[in-house]
Formats: sequence, C-alpha cells, structure tokens
Amino acid sequence: MGSCASVISRKPSSSELTPQEKYHKKRNSITQHNQDLVQEFTKLAQTTVKEREKNNLGILSTRNNTFKIGRAHDSLQALSLNTKLRSIEPKDMSDTQHLYDVLKKHWIFRETNDEALFNIIENIYNIKVTKNTEIITQGDEGDAFYILASGECHVLVDGVKKDYHMEKDATFGELALFFNCARTATVVATTDCVLWKMESIAMKISIMQYHENVERKNVDFLEKLPELQPYKGSNKIKRLAQILAPMVFSDGDEIITEGDAGNIFYILEEGECKVIVGRKVKEEKIHPGQWFGEAALIMDAPRSASVVAVGECKCLALEKHDFVEVLSPFEEFSKSIRESPHVKHVASKMKQVLHTPMDRYEFISILGVGGFGVISLQRDKGKNYLEDMNDPEKQTQEYLKAQRSDINNLVAIKEMKKQLIVMRNMQRAIGRELEYLTSIVSPFVLDVFATSRDAHSIYIMTEFLPGGDFFDYLASKRKLDEKTHTKFYVASILFALQASHKQYIIYRDLKLENFVIDSKGYIKMVDFGLAKRVLNRTFTVCGTPRYCSPEMLTGTGHNQSTDFWSLGVFMYECLYGASPFNDNCSDLELFRRVTQGKFKIRDNVPITPECLSMLNGLLTKKPRNRLGGNGLNAAGNILKHDWFKDFDLEALKNQEMIAPDGVPEPFDLATHDFINFDTSMHKQMNNYNPNTDRFKGWDEVF
Repeated sequence: MGSCASVISRKPSSSELTPQEKYHKKRNSITQHNQDLVQEFTKLAQTTVKEREKNNLGILSTRNNTFKIGRAHDSLQALSLNTKLRSIEPKDMSDTQHLYDVLKKHWIFRETNDEALFNIIENIYNIKVTKNTEIITQGDEGDAFYILASGECHVLVDGVKKDYHMEKDATFGELALFFNCARTATVVATTDCVLWKMESIAMKISIMQYHENVERKNVDFLEKLPELQPYKGSNKIKRLAQILAPMVFSDGDEIITEGDAGNIFYILEEGECKVIVGRKVKEEKIHPGQWFGEAALIMDAPRSASVVAVGECKCLALEKHDFVEVLSPFEEFSKSIRESPHVKHVASKMKQVLHTPMDRYEFISILGVGGFGVISLQRDKGKNYLEDMNDPEKQTQEYLKAQRSDINNLVAIKEMKKQLIVMRNMQRAIGRELEYLTSIVSPFVLDVFATSRDAHSIYIMTEFLPGGDFFDYLASKRKLDEKTHTKFYVASILFALQASHKQYIIYRDLKLENFVIDSKGYIKMVDFGLAKRVLNRTFTVCGTPRYCSPEMLTGTGHNQSTDFWSLGVFMYECLYGASPFNDNCSDLELFRRVTQGKFKIRDNVPITPECLSMLNGLLTKKPRNRLGGNGLNAAGNILKHDWFKDFDLEALKNQEMIAPDGVPEPFDLATHDFINFDTSMHKQMNNYNPNTDRFKGWDEVF
C-alpha cells in the first residue's frame, strides 16, 4: 500500500499558500473527512416521520419533508472484531490510479486523506454482470456503492425509463455508504458491464482501522516527549493525538517565517530542520521529537526565527485554539467529567427528581400518542394527597374545583410500555435521555421533576407547556422580525445549549418542532432522544437532514459545533420562513446542498450587517471555523457577538424580559378543546416479560 501511494499522481500544492493556509488545508481534511467515519455507524435507518411523538406534551403533528436518520446501536469497532471482509485480489497500478482519480472527483471523497482513500480502494472489488441484469433495484435496502468500469446502464424510476445512460466512470448507490435506506431507482445493465463494488461495511471498517493506526502512532510518539510526561496515559494525550495534523515539507520549504504572526506550533516527527535568525543560520538543528513555534501557544507575538526543512520533513501541527481546547486552562479541564457516558454526576449539579406513586396524579386528558408512549395531562394532587383525602375541608367541591383549575398543579406525564422499549432495544437510550434532562439545569430546558414505574410501564413527569411547539408558532407567523422576535428566540436557544454543552451533552436534533412555548411565552428545549455526552468527537449519524451539519451528514465526526449549524438553519427559517437549502428536493440533492454549505441571503427581508455576520458564522461549512467553535462555553462566546450588542441578555437569562408577543392567554381547562387520540395500540401491547430483556434492571432509575 505504501509503495502504491508513493506513485499516485496528485495535484501539486500551491507555493503561494501561507503556513496558516497550509495548516488549515491539512487540518480541515483531517477533522472533516478523515477521522473514523463510523465508530458508531451501523444499523442506520432512514425513516419518514409524518406523525412523531413529542417528549413534552406529546402533541402529534404532521410534518412534511421531515424524517429522522435512525441512531446507531452498535459501535463499528466492536463489529469489526467479528466481521471478516472478503478476500480481494490486489489491483494493478493502473486500476488503483484510476479508482483514486474517480473517487477524488466525487463529493463524498473529495477531501478524503490519500492514505485513507487507498485503504478504501484496497477493499473495492470487481464484478461482471450480463446485459439486462438489475444491478440495484428500487425499494431494496442498499449496502454498496458502484463505479461503472465498462459498458452502459440505464435508470428506471417507478418503472419508467429515464432518458439518460450511464457510461464509464459513472457512480451510483452512494447513499448506501451512510444510510440503510431504500434504493430510490433501479439501475439495469444495457450491455454486459464490469463494475467496481464498494461495500458499505468494508469502507467503514477500512476507514476506522486507518484512523485507529494513525491515532495509536501519534499517542506513542507524544508519550515519548518529556514535556508531555505529566499527561502520559491520560485522555488529554488521546485527544491531542486525534487532532494533530500531519504535514510534509520538502527540502528548502520555509515552515515558519521570521516576523510572521504565529499561531501554529509544530512537532518534528521525521527529518531535520535548520533555524535562521536574520539571515544567519544557527548552529543548532531541530531533530525528531523536538517542537518549535511553541511561543505561539502562550503569546501573540511575531515569529522570532525562520525554520526551514532540510530534506523531506514530516511534522505534526497544532493550532493555538486546539492546544487551549485540549490542554488548557488546566484548572477548567481538571473539572471535566470522566469519559464514561454512564458516569454519575455530582449531586449538587443534579436536579432532584422524585419517585412518586401514580395515584398521586389525577387524569385529565390525552395530549398525544406516539410510537413510544402516551402523553397525558394530569393534576398533581400534591405530596400530602393521602392526608388531604381525610381532611374534610380539602374535599369540598369548591376546594377541589379551585385545585383542578390551577395551572400550576398541571403536569404532563409520559407513559412508555417496557415491553415496547425492549422490543426496540431502546433501554439504554431511554435511560440516557432521563439522565441528560436531569443533569441540565436551565429555565430554557424542559423540567423533569418526577418519575414512576409499575410492572409494565415507566412514567416521566414534566412541566406542562401550554403554548404549543415552535413549528406551529412560526407557521402562523410565516416569518419573524429580526430585532423583536428572532434575536429573543435565538438567544434563548443559546442559553439552553450553553447549559447542555457545559455537561458535554450535544443536542443533535435542534429544529423548530423541538422547542415548545411555556405559559410566559418563552421557549424550552425538549426531546433529548438523540442527545449524547461527548468529550471530543462522535460519529453517529442522526437528526433531521434539513438541520444536519455537513460533518453530520457525511459521518466524518462531529462535536458541539454541529448544534450551532442547526441553530443557523433555525435562525434562517425564523427570518425568511424557509429553509436556507430549499429542501423541496430529493434527499440526495438535499445532502449535496448541505455538504456544499452554500446558501443564499434572500432579498425579500432586509437584515442588519450584524445579523448577516451571525448567520454566516453559524452556517460555516467547516466546524472548526464555525462561529463558537467547540468548547464548554462556545455558546456563551456566541452570545458576545455584535448582533446581541444592544440586547439585554441578562434580563432574558433571568426571564425578566417580556416575550415578543407578550404573555399568552392563560390556559383554561374548561374551554380548551382536547383532541381525541387513539390509544388502542399501546393498550394492546404485551405485558413486560423480564426474561426477554437482556438489560434487566434498566427501569430501576424510574
């Protein structure tokens, strides 16, 4: 493989690129396309959701063009231990070169690291099909991507032949590399054909193995450096190894230049460098294991010397931003939570969630029915309800009527059948969602205050939010004013994300439907079903595609900044009443538009320059350049943007500000028109059978 890589032709890099540009070009290719595509990328499903459950009120709504990519249940790392890839004959140089050229032109692989791409090419194999063979069939689940090596093919959609043909180097089936979704067309061999076939699982495993090897090599190298001995064996070293950008310099290349602004430092891995101060070459040389440019990490000062490669040199580069994120400030990092997603949190930071019996609550009405449960509106009779039943003064009609009409006594209770959760293998996911909701303390996040369970169901008691979801609100308004409405709601979401990200929890499903209006007109973030606690980067592909970031859709690894991209889409929709990517198109076309990261500012709504800057910053394709970046207080940094300069953020944070449309009309039980929902599906669910539950005991937290 190494010898093959050395002779593949590549486009020469521009000699006019600055060191900063060279670093970003290499660094972005690593972080964007070449980390492990799929440590948790298996068992993906893409499902159109026309009626989906809300975790707050359980309001059932029809949402056109909205679907979720299913979460992954198994890590590819575990799968790869038990998966044997097919034996493939080595390719000759001409085939390898040709496949490299074809893949490099494809939008999925355009920025993929060469070595990773060669690993993929090794697992591509040749197949032959005869004339009239259906290569892929519309409706079938896809598991491979194809490159036409010779011959011709035609396409059928819903049985109708399209008026174009596929010829040599045509590609099809790319969505199968990322999603187990149904084929959207049938491809038939018009002539005898030869194709290159890339199986989804083989691609993912080869990418994973490549990055595991790179990371392991970097860890070994870093742990030998004397300056990093205090961190040996720590998660900091691993994180550092993951984000180091390998760079290769030729003889005579000026790696850093005296007098230039410095914000990148380098560790020499192979080769030798000379140091030049003024025009004089210093006697000392830089050898492997030494670093240079480290002053850039602690001060904003120009370079004090030039460093030039002597022969070919290989360096590991790190920008100041990344160094601070991983190793500094040490005081803040030392307070970070442990890696395990199941870690117990410090009790003082946790919401106190009660475990209450269900007879404490009085049923009022069904609020919604979804795939996982039934949400009902109920009255909390209070912790002393048993004593109250024996108190004659608290059993009068007048007293009971007053209690039942008090909105402060109303709660939304979600009942989920244990057996259904077991059947769908969601035991851990349900537990994690409860964990996240109880660990985040913010008035902008749904409040969970009690749980309960019985033999066959679990129950989650949350605050009742009577204002409906933001999707319906925006639909009624069509679009929102920048200064009076949009700024209020975007800042509210940033406060919610700030609280979430400080717990290392990425939300990953930020969209209109997942924000609900409370009795004061404020919005709250609900539905943490796709949230995940992440210290560095994760690779599960999930969410609603129109809100997904480019790095999410391509499965190249994401962190907190994926939420900021989704916030940018949310902000755009508030301002213009439409998606920035005009999602009235096929799924594949939507993916292409999002991964290109290009959108247009519409002329029909004037916005301020500060608003435009904010929008462009959030909808920046590369996550490391996106507004906010990735850090525990990235959301707080966004709140310092000039767009919020004349906005009273403190009043909003303390919820002392009047909502844009004022305080909503009080919820009136007597006049509210409740929808009659069909709950028969859940009533017919089989009773819980512990013998079928491989995670027995998961319900004990409820």
